[in-house]
Amino acid sequence: MFKSLTQKFRAMGSLANLFKEAERIALAEGQVEPGAEHMVMAALTMPDDDSARRVLSLQGASPEAFWDAVGQQYSDALRSVGVEAPALVHQDNTATIALKPRGLYKSSESTKDLLDAVTASNKLAGKTAFSAAEFILGATNPKFGVVARAFDRLGIDREELAAAARTEIAKHNSN
Repeated sequence: MFKSLTQKFRAMGSLANLFKEAERIALAEGQVEPGAEHMVMAALTMPDDDSARRVLSLQGASPEAFWDAVGQQYSDALRSVGVEAPALVHQDNTATIALKPRGLYKSSESTKDLLDAVTASNKLAGKTAFSAAEFILGATNPKFGVVARAFDRLGIDREELAAAARTEIAKHNSN
């Protein structure tokens, strides 16, 4: 029982850190609510779990390439309405926009959908802990949206990415 409680608290701490990082990334871009792309980027930058980075690298991409693909979408959308957009700030750099968290955690529908996918996967497997790779797996399902278009822009086959994520999750669960 103690082991189960310890695992639950560790999972809650990891999720809290993931949410904070996703919010920080979104705020650095001037977005008030994190989207699925911010959750994926936060999963890709988790310091104590590199499973998401390994999955993406198996597809020949890096976190920076993913973020550039996301940023290009933002730029393309703004350019289509006549606005020139600045490049996105990578998480290592200081944000140029000083937005602050607004209290209770709020996120976009795409984030909620991604979290539902990760939670459902964990329940099905009877797990309390999660790996960063599960956020990559959850992000492979939607056929539309920023994350799907970023994967497309990088030439990543989402079925192959999902298979690589499942393999990485199985390795993570065996530890």
